[in-house]
Amino acid sequence: MKKYYSETFEKIPGEKSERILRLSLEEFRRKGLSDTRIDDIAKKAGISHGSMYTYFASKDDLIRTIIQRGHQVQRQAFSESEGETLDVFENIERILSTSLSTAVKDPDSISIWLELSFEYNDRFSEDTLVLENEGIIFWKDIIKQGIEEGSISDRIDADAAAFCVDGIVGTLMKSYISNHEKEKLYMHFGDIPTEMIVKKIMTVIRGVLQR
Repeated sequence: MKKYYSETFEKIPGEKSERILRLSLEEFRRKGLSDTRIDDIAKKAGISHGSMYTYFASKDDLIRTIIQRGHQVQRQAFSESEGETLDVFENIERILSTSLSTAVKDPDSISIWLELSFEYNDRFSEDTLVLENEGIIFWKDIIKQGIEEGSISDRIDADAAAFCVDGIVGTLMKSYISNHEKEKLYMHFGDIPTEMIVKKIMTVIRGVLQR
């Protein structure tokens, strides 16, 4: 995978590099990708404008580094069940729980990912679609596994089912990026714990896929 950051950035302490990326996410969420300047991030991080440009040649390179970071987080989430004896629905529930937990803990990343899907950010499509494609393949494999094992009805179209489950995950992940989205979630489920939201959604998914 191509690196969009310099060797200098790679050599600084992990805590410092993580702090720079985290503050970048906060600024991008607050001001948007277009309106945030490298200077804004440098000031917030307490480093010089010049230092930022020794780490990243441009703001786009910083954004692509953040995209790759998201890619690594997704891969970790998908691989956590390797070696575990989870059935198809347990695996789906695990990903739903992880997605909702990520939304609660890291709304900055989700907000930026949503903005990256807008047409004016098409220059990043090649980077973001790699991650999207891996997610789609993951869900298709899960559904096909369930059909082969008999836990999912063989009348279910794997592509359509994967599209629907992927859509549910996407909706959950954006449910905490703003007060507006939080209010929408509340309209659907009221004031219940996030784990109960996942349980309710899983009841529907099981009911549809097992028919």
